[in-house]
Amino acid sequence: MVTFADFQHRNPMRPADWRWRRAEHLVTASKKHCRHRDDEVTGEAVEYLRRRRRCKSREQVDNLAHRMPDIATARRLHVEGGLLMAMVQARILARQPTAEIAQHMALADAGIATYEQLFFDVRDRLDARCYVLLAAVRGSSDEDVATGRVYQAIRLLGYFGGPLVIDRVHTTLMGVPAASPQHGASGVSDVQHGTTRMLIDMLSLPEDENSMHLFRAFHDLEKSTHVDGAVADAPFVAAVEQLVAVIDPKMRPVAVQEPVTVVTETSDDEPRNESREVA
Repeated sequence: MVTFADFQHRNPMRPADWRWRRAEHLVTASKKHCRHRDDEVTGEAVEYLRRRRRCKSREQVDNLAHRMPDIATARRLHVEGGLLMAMVQARILARQPTAEIAQHMALADAGIATYEQLFFDVRDRLDARCYVLLAAVRGSSDEDVATGRVYQAIRLLGYFGGPLVIDRVHTTLMGVPAASPQHGASGVSDVQHGTTRMLIDMLSLPEDENSMHLFRAFHDLEKSTHVDGAVADAPFVAAVEQLVAVIDPKMRPVAVQEPVTVVTETSDDEPRNESREVA
C-alpha cells in the first residue's frame, strides 16, 4: 500500500512543510490519523493540533508545550519566523547536522529535528538545485516583501556557501560569534562584516539592471581582493561565484570554442583550408 508519505517522498514538487499541511487538513476535516496512511510524525502533529484546539487558557497552552515540547518548539519557530528561523533554514541548506544547528541557535536538538520534519523537509533533496531554489530558498508568500528578500538572501548564502559562510552571516547579523566543535569560534573582521552585510543587501534588492550592475561590481571587487590575498576568505568567494551563475546568467563563464577547419573548393577545383570560428 502506497502511503501519503511515500507519495510525498516521490513528489517532485513536494512542499517543504508537507507534513504540517497534512496534519492541519486532517484536523480541519475532522479526519482520523491512520498509521497505514500517514507517518508517525504527522500523527504526532495531528494530536498536538487537536489538543491545542481544546486549550481555553494560556496555562493550558503552556501545559501542552510541556507535554509535547518538540512540536511546540518547532511550531513556535515557524509561527514567530524572523531572523532566527531564516538562520535555522540556512544552516539546514548548508548541510549542517541537526545537533550542530541546535548548538549554534541555542535550541533543543529534538526541537530542530522536529522543525525539519514538519516545516522544512528538504535535506534529502539538497542535491536538486532547482527544487531547493523553488521550494526552500524562495520562502513563504506570507513574508513581507523587503524582509522576505533578506531571508531569501540568507538562505542562498547558506546553500551556496556552506557552514563557514553561514557562520560569517550569523556573526554579522546576530552579533554573536558562531562556534562549533568542528570550526571553532568564527572570527570575522570589520571589513568582512561590511562585505557580508553589503552582499546580503544587494541580494535583497529587486532584480533589475541596476542591482545586477552592483552585483557584478561586488563580484569583481571581492574576487580581485581574494586574489591579492587580503580580505575575503575562499568559501565566501566561492559562494559569490556560485551565486553569479544563478542570479546573473550574463556573468557565467563562456567556453572558448576552437577554430573549425572548413574545406572549400577553389576555382581550379583544388581544395583549400580555411579556419573560422563557428558561432
